[in-house]
Amino acid sequence: MNGFRTVLFTLIVTLSASAYGQIHVEKDPAVNPWTHLDFKSDPDDFQFVIMSDHTGGARPGVFKKAVQRVNLLQPEFVMCVGDLISGYIEDVAKLEAQWEEFEGWVDALEMPFFFAAGNHDIHNTAQLEVWKKRYGRTYYHFVYKNVLFLVLDSEDPPTFNISEEQIAYVSKALDENRDVRWTFLFLHRPAWAYESKKDLWDRIDSLLQTRPYTVFAGHRHTYIQQTRYGREYYTLATTGGGSSLSGVEAGKFDHVTWVTMSDKGPRVANLLLDGIKPGGVRTEYTKSLTDPLLRRRAILTDPVYTKGSRFSGGKTTIRILNPGDRSLKAEAGFEVHEDYRPRPRSFELTVPPGEERTIEVAVDIEKPVKLADLAPLYLDWSLQYDFPDRDPLRVEGQNRLVSEQLLKVSRTKKRPLVDGRLNDWKALPLGGVNPTSAAPGTGDESPRFGVAYDDENLYLAIHAAGEGPTPGKPSGGPKVGILVYLDCRPDPERSQSQVERGKALNLRLKPDEVFPGPRDRAEDLPEGFEAVCVSSEDGMTAEVRLPVSYLNALQDGEWEAVRINVAVHHFGPDAWRGAKKWWRPDWRSPQSYAGSGTFLRH
Repeated sequence: MNGFRTVLFTLIVTLSASAYGQIHVEKDPAVNPWTHLDFKSDPDDFQFVIMSDHTGGARPGVFKKAVQRVNLLQPEFVMCVGDLISGYIEDVAKLEAQWEEFEGWVDALEMPFFFAAGNHDIHNTAQLEVWKKRYGRTYYHFVYKNVLFLVLDSEDPPTFNISEEQIAYVSKALDENRDVRWTFLFLHRPAWAYESKKDLWDRIDSLLQTRPYTVFAGHRHTYIQQTRYGREYYTLATTGGGSSLSGVEAGKFDHVTWVTMSDKGPRVANLLLDGIKPGGVRTEYTKSLTDPLLRRRAILTDPVYTKGSRFSGGKTTIRILNPGDRSLKAEAGFEVHEDYRPRPRSFELTVPPGEERTIEVAVDIEKPVKLADLAPLYLDWSLQYDFPDRDPLRVEGQNRLVSEQLLKVSRTKKRPLVDGRLNDWKALPLGGVNPTSAAPGTGDESPRFGVAYDDENLYLAIHAAGEGPTPGKPSGGPKVGILVYLDCRPDPERSQSQVERGKALNLRLKPDEVFPGPRDRAEDLPEGFEAVCVSSEDGMTAEVRLPVSYLNALQDGEWEAVRINVAVHHFGPDAWRGAKKWWRPDWRSPQSYAGSGTFLRH
């Protein structure tokens, strides 16, 4: 034991004395679960951030958000490339107010911020005087860890110029700091990119050629990195300034630039603001707000119902629900469609906490079209919760608006006998396979079914074509079965476009076998429920009886509607995991839509 302690102590002392700082770890001389122990902790290395144009079409809130993001990153200090206020005026009081506002933002930084002047900051003599009063010099330099930082003024004098005095200052600063390990230059306008200023900038370039250096500028709101004389010149994008934000490839994005200075020179990384998130990006509280929105329960779009098989126009209702405890902003718009003409095409509104708002939409069409030939109309939407001290919570999605024939459940005078034989049914008027569940290679089978009710029960009769039990096989089971979804809840829960498992009765039917789906339990089926499935010459038939009392209890009164979906199920090697052919899109699929398979009590 004493020998082990001696070895461990020697290891700790050795590591503590290294150039990479202290680490206390038990090290096996043969093999260890790490690559090496050369930590990146050189005391001469450091990191700083550069913030780019805030103005020139400033977008409110972006720069303030950037300040919050920089505090998360904890650099040692922050540089900039100018255009900090809107400027372009001579009213001193208004200029002072603009600077007060900007200083309020940068005062929130937890590290030093170094100012640079842009054309929006010094555009005229009045702005120059305000700058000198508040900040003194318009160009200056400092040395940090043997690295020279030169902050230049590209508006000297206003506008867009570099004075002889400034060039002389640069020459003197460089001459007095010949032995620094690197030089950084910061200015607003990339003067090297302007033919009219080529001579001026060439003079500065000539002063730099004996040393390693990097240059950063802004102004153009478009990112580009260039190599001149073997050195890197960067024109940065924006930190809130006017931009189309068309992406990295176009050089149009909001960012801060992270620079790590090492013994091998600077490492430059551009951090997009939207890619920097705080530790509390998702909390229990924000989860409680966004989860209902993500489950698409906040915007419900009813189908445009029609009485016949052709659509000639109609109306629908869009419902926006706010389940949260703060106001919800909603924006939505319909995509262009070949046939549909929705009115209004777009809308914006705010929904108070815990409330619902509705938008009535008229859907016109130039001439009647068969329902089967109509593609869905898509509604793109965004929902947003705002906060005073963090980024908004924003959820985006898309709803399918479809035209659907109005379905009604008729009252039956003769109570069907639930035996699976269908002798009591005159016809099964409903059926077919939705194109989204065509299940290629499984044949032409499709479900046919009928629905009826009386004072005591709701009844379903179903026929599924397909090969029945196979003689001589040990399982004796059929190659097809029947799936039935029944959603008996009240609106708006019933009409939501997707149904979570366990929120609707999920029935699996095979000859002489009836059992609920994987998230339902047999004991959860309502009292009085009955279902029978039997083999037939061309497949199988089934009947289902659901007590009206169950519907009334769920809908808190006399029931009004029920959603139904039926599928023929072709078994695969894993039994119920085989292909399915649904009458309406599978309620758990992205193709589902609000109100799909809704029957109204007639």
